[in-house]
Amino acid sequence: VTVKTLSPVTIHTTKDKKTIYYNPFQEKFYELLEENLKKKCKAVFKQAGKVKIKPADGAFFKKAVVFYKKGFVIEAWKGKFVIEASPDVIEVALKTGLGDRNSQGFGMIALQEE
Repeated sequence: VTVKTLSPVTIHTTKDKKTIYYNPFQEKFYELLEENLKKKCKAVFKQAGKVKIKPADGAFFKKAVVFYKKGFVIEAWKGKFVIEASPDVIEVALKTGLGDRNSQGFGMIALQEE
């Protein structure tokens, strides 16, 4: 399915107290989104399932905003993605969001109307 962001998506890693944010132009961005969604599915279904996330054809990505939260920078992106997965996995993505910091409002998505 093709999804569009309702709120910007963010994904990061932390090493030696340094946070590294990834963007939709890096392969690592999609790898981390897939890992994150698999973890959410494992929490719900006790198994991960197969997931492939990639940019939608002709997708345009916009750096939404650089957020400052408690002195930290949070980079997030708006755009359109294709999720290849079972209907259950897609439902988890639609209900919980993509990427990190979903409880802070990041990563909310909706099905893209064709």
